[in-house]
Amino acid sequence: MSKRIKMSVSLILMLTLVFSAVTFTKAESDERELYYNDDFIYEVLSDKTITIHCYIGTDSEVTVPGLIDDLPVASIEPLAFYGTNVKEVNISEGITTLKDEAFFYSSLLESAKLPTTIKTVGQGVFRDCVNLKNVTFAEDKGMLGKYMFYGCTRLESVNLPMISENIPVGAFSYCQSLKDVRLPENLKDIYDYAFYGSGLESIALPKSLENIYARAFAESNALAEIKGADREFKFVAEDAFYNCIAKFPYFKETTVATTMPTESSTAPITSTAPTETTQVTSINTDPTETTHFFPLPPIEPTDNNPQASAGIEDVPPSSGWDDFTTISTDPTETSTATIIPTTTSEPTITTAEVTTTAEPTKPQDIITDDGYFIGQSDGFLLHEGSKISSAKNLASERKEELLSLAWNVRSLGDTNCDNKVNIKDATQIQRFIALIIDETAEDFSYKNADVNTDGKITIRDATIIQKFVAKIIDSLY
Repeated sequence: MSKRIKMSVSLILMLTLVFSAVTFTKAESDERELYYNDDFIYEVLSDKTITIHCYIGTDSEVTVPGLIDDLPVASIEPLAFYGTNVKEVNISEGITTLKDEAFFYSSLLESAKLPTTIKTVGQGVFRDCVNLKNVTFAEDKGMLGKYMFYGCTRLESVNLPMISENIPVGAFSYCQSLKDVRLPENLKDIYDYAFYGSGLESIALPKSLENIYARAFAESNALAEIKGADREFKFVAEDAFYNCIAKFPYFKETTVATTMPTESSTAPITSTAPTETTQVTSINTDPTETTHFFPLPPIEPTDNNPQASAGIEDVPPSSGWDDFTTISTDPTETSTATIIPTTTSEPTITTAEVTTTAEPTKPQDIITDDGYFIGQSDGFLLHEGSKISSAKNLASERKEELLSLAWNVRSLGDTNCDNKVNIKDATQIQRFIALIIDETAEDFSYKNADVNTDGKITIRDATIIQKFVAKIIDSLY
């Protein structure tokens, strides 16, 4: 049975990581209803739906219920499952909202099942669930969120909701064990870093796909097969498949695209390689290798890319790509490349105007404004280790605050839960002491009865209420 704690409060509550401040008043409009049971600390909202603040149970297999106390559960708050020993979670039908990092660093979690009713998904819901292996969406419904499985390094299988029209920013970044994934049939957009650093070995791009944005598959080092690429797309960032085994066909004959296409235009992309008579190359490199020109990735949100990660630092075009030399740093400039005749055994290099860099700079490590890291693998591990370490204390404090709040936010003295403090409450305490009732009685609140807050129900608690009713004392506090 749930224990009810109810009082009028005004509460400034920051739920991104911690409860930062709590203020109590008697303002009727700010009334909150807090409850707890053996598994959850939760709150009844003004619309008579429940939001779950914290899992406090000990089970390894957990079902987040759709109903508690006959009221619908609507949402799960940030860090609700942080650091728990849950291995399997089933989120029941009816739950509509998963808030930012709700399952952040649930380090033992291995599988999750999501309902069809999810409508709102915060960032990084399963961030750094390092043992999460399987995720089940409802086939016909479901929703992905930004960075949803970021850092789930052991994620092996996920059946994406087939109605999804986009893969959000960073949704599967660093999912190193994800070898294959079936993309939705009506997918239109794959946003920045969606599969950055993943373990994908092959990918089939659906015919509906229109846009692939910056570094969407970059650093997926095992990606050797890209199906469905030999056609036109509205836009494909030229670093979308950077450092993959498979090379996305960037070129249309010998033309190198230097500008991002507008909404009204399409970027013709085919698998046609440069002609034998003209190859684009760079000085002091193997003349048989083709040089790719990488313009700055589209970072700031645009009409073409509304989900771009605003605030990410620009990455230099030549960022550490050791095999390549930048032809031009300004996409609007016209560059003349080296021409390699094919009739000679040793190519004759005709030097033209080419901008070179003696020492290509290494890729910059990027940390977004939302605290997500994009960069080299060791940098990722360092950043996430630091994030988890710092969050550990914050989440611990938050749980203690929740438990403290669940105990202390109560109608002190309202022993029989009728929203009044009178002689009946003192009588109810006496009945409890006499073992006529116990703490499971619906008209008895153990917490409210502990008036002197010593953790025990004794005749002293009844005496304080009697003095208050007789106006011998002015307050129960």
